[in-house]
Amino acid sequence: MAVFRPLRALRYCSDLKGELPFLISPPGEGPHPPDEGLEGVHPLAALQLTRGRYGPEAREDEPPFTHAARLLHAWKQEGILGRDPRPGFYLYEQVWDPGTGPVTRRGLVGLLRLEDFAPGGSVHPHERTLAHAREDLVQHLSATQAHLSLVMGLVADARGEVAALLGRGAEASPLVEVRDGDGILNRLSVACSNAYVESVVRAMAEEHVVLADGHHRYEVALAYRDQVRARPEVRRHQELPSDYVMALIVPDGDPGLVILPTHRVFRRLPEEKVSALHRGLDESFERVPLTDVAEATRFLHPGEPGERFVLVLPDRLEGAVLREGSPAARAVKGLPAPLRDVEVAVLRDVVFRGIMGIGPEDFPPEQHVSYVNDARTAVALVQDAGQQIGFLVRAARPEQVTAVALAGEVMPPKSTNFFPKPVKGLLINSLRSF
Repeated sequence: MAVFRPLRALRYCSDLKGELPFLISPPGEGPHPPDEGLEGVHPLAALQLTRGRYGPEAREDEPPFTHAARLLHAWKQEGILGRDPRPGFYLYEQVWDPGTGPVTRRGLVGLLRLEDFAPGGSVHPHERTLAHAREDLVQHLSATQAHLSLVMGLVADARGEVAALLGRGAEASPLVEVRDGDGILNRLSVACSNAYVESVVRAMAEEHVVLADGHHRYEVALAYRDQVRARPEVRRHQELPSDYVMALIVPDGDPGLVILPTHRVFRRLPEEKVSALHRGLDESFERVPLTDVAEATRFLHPGEPGERFVLVLPDRLEGAVLREGSPAARAVKGLPAPLRDVEVAVLRDVVFRGIMGIGPEDFPPEQHVSYVNDARTAVALVQDAGQQIGFLVRAARPEQVTAVALAGEVMPPKSTNFFPKPVKGLLINSLRSF
């Protein structure tokens, strides 16, 4: 099963505690694309290490990201970053308010032993990745020899042992409590006692890990591991820091584990595809008129029965509920068992592919579909901005993700937006030694 061992992390020194909000994330709210520049970013921010193949300190005669490696080394030498005195498991909490009250997600951070994805393994992907997105990341890891971001994994935790260990907060020493640039409160503590460490290792040895976020980072760590192992001086059975990746492990039943829905908005589809959609919906779905986004949200409440989605048209909203015994319901039964109650899979395979005749080979996705997390934005794209048609969906549930991955299947693209993302800069894993 999974091999999970304690981490001795690099962290910002305590003298920088007051500046930490500007070091772990840029000022301001919202996401910050990786191709943005560094103007206005704190000179000691973690983004200085992660953004751009060539930074302001780069030289033309050196490989990409050498400047980042040089900067990381300087920060260690100057005491800006220091390594914790003992290895341990870090308890990481993120607290945020979706509008209905505070939500807290808790997980354990340590070192997860890398495995190739294979039947019978203990680490499983839940989605496919694109190879072109990995090249820069491999070069960055090779240059810095450090994990600057967390991979996030889920465990089923059927016996509740991981959750119980997360609940033993009294055994952990508080380290950091900081609100990041997106308004999320991040709390970090560490438990280093032999008893606690051994309990975590034993509990995780009974688990399979399903990657929730960071598939590219995991695959990059695999590629770098293989590069290191190919060196002639490396002994065959020698254990190396590059055999592990820094990972946040969260039980899939954690009450704060949230997946946001990702709605689909189409444009420039041939009219015959849209006509086929309406015919197929009339044949297999109950269609329910909805007055506004608020009613659509209630229609999509997780407690409402049956496979359902909301159709966004230029002049109206309609709920659609799958009818038992209909042609589409029979098609659902032909899906792999763990995907039959995953509504984004039903939408893709039964509605888009089966009814509308849209497959991955038909259209370049970026030209014909947008993925939107906010329902009001999706509706506005169709009804105000002239997009063609939209589909509001319910979010997948964490236990569905683990069930799909453990069965050897994958979720449809853009179906699992785990929120919030672990921030960069709280913990760094140096691969120069354990």
